[in-house]
Amino acid sequence: MYQDNLSIKNKLEFLKNLNFNNILDGTQKTLNIVNQAIPLIYQIKPLIGNMKTLMNLTKIINEPDKSTTIETKKELKKVLPSPLSINK
Repeated sequence: MYQDNLSIKNKLEFLKNLNFNNILDGTQKTLNIVNQAIPLIYQIKPLIGNMKTLMNLTKIINEPDKSTTIETKKELKKVLPSPLSINK
């Protein structure tokens, strides 16, 4: 019973302290924070997308690619003359 009286008393004190100016004050502070956060989100979003792309590129670059090494060796053989043709 005593706790019920305290909770009712606390609720009444809260309602007495609650007025229109306090509600508007809190709402204005919240909207100011939101107005500051939204541009930051739009600035950070492309950075996150670019980081994903960079991670994918590093994975591709670090993979050993055997086909390019074979192709470059073939090209080198075609470009460089054989030692037998130099002596002639």
